[in-house]
Amino acid sequence: MSDDEASWMKETVMNEESSWTREKEKPSSSSKKSSVKFSSKTAEEVQSREKNKRFRSIFEDENLDYGKDATTKEELEEKFKKALSIREKQIGQVLRLIGQARFVQLCFLVDATGSMQPHIDGVKDSIKKIVNVLLEQRYNQEAIVKKMQLAMVAYRDYSDKKQFEELQFTDSVEDFKTFCQGIEANGGGDACEDVLGGLDHALKV
Repeated sequence: MSDDEASWMKETVMNEESSWTREKEKPSSSSKKSSVKFSSKTAEEVQSREKNKRFRSIFEDENLDYGKDATTKEELEEKFKKALSIREKQIGQVLRLIGQARFVQLCFLVDATGSMQPHIDGVKDSIKKIVNVLLEQRYNQEAIVKKMQLAMVAYRDYSDKKQFEELQFTDSVEDFKTFCQGIEANGGGDACEDVLGGLDHALKV
């Protein structure tokens, strides 16, 4: 065995740095970009699956066939329009029943994303006025409703940590007003607000 061969074997056995060892190549900027694109794509896929899940649930409430999951923005937009139409029909039916009733359960659904900050106080005041009008007695006449329970659901973006805040139906107007006052507009960004997720929560309080 030659001196060179013995030297190479010694380097390997002793786990010392060898002249044969090459420095690992650093990832190129292009590979970093690919990683970012992959992460972004994964986030979009998660949102798409979540939206399809919401829309399918709404269709099934009316015993309608949802079909295959939407995979493009155009298909999701079409599914959204149909799901929203179904929910509007259901809400209309509920409102007609309220007009015939003296005992009312009223749930408010509020967009609490950061973009709503300039309007959130106005929304809170409007809700309080609605409640007062329904319960207030005027000129020795009975209030519009005899008894009322109140609930609230605040919704934000899909990606927000605190996506939903909710108050279950309560007889206490003061508890409702306190909860309402505590809602803060935050979160938001590029992701879409989960309006239908908020509606789904509102139907379950």
